[in-house]
Amino acid sequence: MVPVLLVCATELERAPLADLLGPEILVRTLVCGVGLVDAAIGLADHLRSGPDPGLVINFGVGGAYCGAARLLDLCVATSEHLGDAAICYDDRMEPFAADAFPFFSDCRLPQAPAVRVRDLLAAAGFATVAGPFVTVNCVSGSRRRGDLLRDRFGAVCENMEGAALARVCQRRDIPFVEIRCCSNLVEDRNRSGWLLEEATRRCAEAVAVLLSGEKTASPRS
Repeated sequence: MVPVLLVCATELERAPLADLLGPEILVRTLVCGVGLVDAAIGLADHLRSGPDPGLVINFGVGGAYCGAARLLDLCVATSEHLGDAAICYDDRMEPFAADAFPFFSDCRLPQAPAVRVRDLLAAAGFATVAGPFVTVNCVSGSRRRGDLLRDRFGAVCENMEGAALARVCQRRDIPFVEIRCCSNLVEDRNRSGWLLEEATRRCAEAVAVLLSGEKTASPRS
């Protein structure tokens, strides 16, 4: 297996993985921090400290867009998009004019690693949802905003770091894969329905499968 760097935003997302991997599994793991800025700085600084990995896997939790994904779905990104890098109105979002200034907002991810990851997870009993991801600065706190982003990008879920990490890897020509387990629906904000602990555990189990070849998946609630 190529040298892998695992990247997540928080210790909460990393901790279950540490419990699942045996001592024979040696892998670099970076907790980059929450949000676009800390994610980009954290990964760039880490990469300066040694040779580039053969693959970066970003893992963690995300919010499922209603009608595109469900609670505890494992989602694999086919592309990443900066969701609120636009002109934002109450009822719509308009991209900046293409000729206004050079601006990165969309990143198509290399497909071969993502397909390989999905195949390995399927062999271990994990179903996945593949599709575009949206990275936001402001977590969507309403169903209306979530639906706007879902429809604009054809997206399955949102997060706060993926596009920044993908962009760093793109600049350095490092293959990048993003896996998120949906801890909540993007709806009118209701934290009582979140399954954060279950989602972090399920995502960690999926990553452990990729690293160790374990052939069992926990039941999906």
